[in-house]
Amino acid sequence: SPSHDLAADVELLGLGLAEQDAALRQQRELTLRQREQEAEAAAVDRQQQEYRRTVTDFFAACGVADEAELRRQYDLVQERAELRRKNELLRERLQQQLGVGADLEALIAELASADPVTMDEDISRQEEELKRRQEGLAQQREQIGQLKNELQNIAVQDEESRLRGDEEVLKQRIYDLAVGWAVDRTALRLVERAVARYEHDRQPGVIRAAADIFRRITAGRYETLYKPLEDNELYVRDRSGRSLRVGELSRGSREELYLAMRLGLIAEYEQRSEPMPLLLDDIMVNFDDDRAGRALAAVAEFSATRQTIILTCHRHLRDLALAAGARQVNV
Repeated sequence: SPSHDLAADVELLGLGLAEQDAALRQQRELTLRQREQEAEAAAVDRQQQEYRRTVTDFFAACGVADEAELRRQYDLVQERAELRRKNELLRERLQQQLGVGADLEALIAELASADPVTMDEDISRQEEELKRRQEGLAQQREQIGQLKNELQNIAVQDEESRLRGDEEVLKQRIYDLAVGWAVDRTALRLVERAVARYEHDRQPGVIRAAADIFRRITAGRYETLYKPLEDNELYVRDRSGRSLRVGELSRGSREELYLAMRLGLIAEYEQRSEPMPLLLDDIMVNFDDDRAGRALAAVAEFSATRQTIILTCHRHLRDLALAAGARQVNV
């Protein structure tokens, strides 16, 4: 019917208009989104330009042209810092070797003024001389062996006069070789004695003072402390002449050595300053009675010119301290 067709047309027209409105809205949204993206792209571009300007200004402030040069400068700074650290470490080790109060700067100035070439040449000459003497000694021993063989061969000859003459000649040659060997051996012993005397007489004051205290604490079991020329470790020498590293000592002996080193350091320090009170807090708790008694006797003698306070919560240590002449104060 006509009315039905009109309604259908109106409905179709409404649907078309609705689709057209939806398409227009979608187009506007796309346009708006495109503008937003363009604005974001422009902002990112401005940020990149600002970042490049910041990086350029930073490089200029650092005095470099680019990142590679900046990294090289950073590596140089790290290398200088490492060199300064190593320098300080070496200075500390030198000061420890010289002892408390020694003038490290004077030693450095003296070494700086020395001629390394001359020192190296002297060492090389001494090494060559020692090598030459050792080779000569080996040759002399070989000659002595040959001469002994010659004597044995001569012993089977019939002519007694010739035998005696040859024997005297060989004896003289053996005597001459023996004299040469004795001279070389004596020179070697003199060098060894010079090194031993240096190690004995030129030890730092702290080690000498600690060695005397350690010898008394251990009842003479360990006679001395020393640091060899060619080694950076501390050694102890017992009464039989045997040398031991500190790590080879028993726990009790190491603690006795620690106490002796502490007292030796204080004694060396007080040679250049006023004596100060000494405080010991249960440092002998791992000592047996004999060790503790000798240690307390050494502390008592050490306390003749300074005040010493010993803290302990152990009755047997208190009794040993009182026996050594201490005065008890309860706190």
